[in-house]
Amino acid sequence: MQTEATHFSPLSRWLGRAAALAPCLAVMGLLTIALVRIARAVGDSAGLALFGLAGWLGWIASDLVSGIVHWLCDRYGDERTPVIGPLVIAPFREHHVDPQILARKDFFDAASSNAWLSLSVLVPWVAFGPPLEGALAIFLAGFAVSLGAGVFLTNTFHQWAHQANPPRAARWLQVLRVAISPERHARHHASGDAAYCVTTGFCNPALDRWRVFERLERATALFTPHRNRSHG
Repeated sequence: MQTEATHFSPLSRWLGRAAALAPCLAVMGLLTIALVRIARAVGDSAGLALFGLAGWLGWIASDLVSGIVHWLCDRYGDERTPVIGPLVIAPFREHHVDPQILARKDFFDAASSNAWLSLSVLVPWVAFGPPLEGALAIFLAGFAVSLGAGVFLTNTFHQWAHQANPPRAARWLQVLRVAISPERHARHHASGDAAYCVTTGFCNPALDRWRVFERLERATALFTPHRNRSHG
């Protein structure tokens, strides 16, 4: 049995690495295709401004998505939940037990789980999206690309918030509030019931002030009486 385990171990490691690389490379390729299409369609400064507005809104939406997913993963299901358990829930739960586990991963290992969610946005738009003609089409394209990119990079930004020495570019993005800073993310680990958004943290003040997730949890308590609470 020892010989057999040794024989299959390298293959298992290779398959695991391929499973992390494939979705990330697919997202990068689709983002490149989408940006080239948009660049060809944006013909003047008005179109560029519209694309910028859509990109900003898409980036905020990605932060909101990160908060919703984080809250769901902390509160419901577990690592054994079919499909999403090992792919999505487990990474959130394990980083509450060991906050530095995310910081020790490389880019592809950290980003691969979110890459699948990003592909669910980018694949339909790139494959079946309407021609980029007119202001509305450019706006929707900018929103979709920004949302997809933000979702894809969420775990990287989250990772930077846990690293003692993140890349220099990370610090600039944190100062500009494009990426969540360690200080803003620390609120979540301090309480476990706040600051769920981990892309930029932009949505956290409003969500916490209005107790959105607390109210959602109360509203769903009748339907999920045995919810799993996982404080960070």
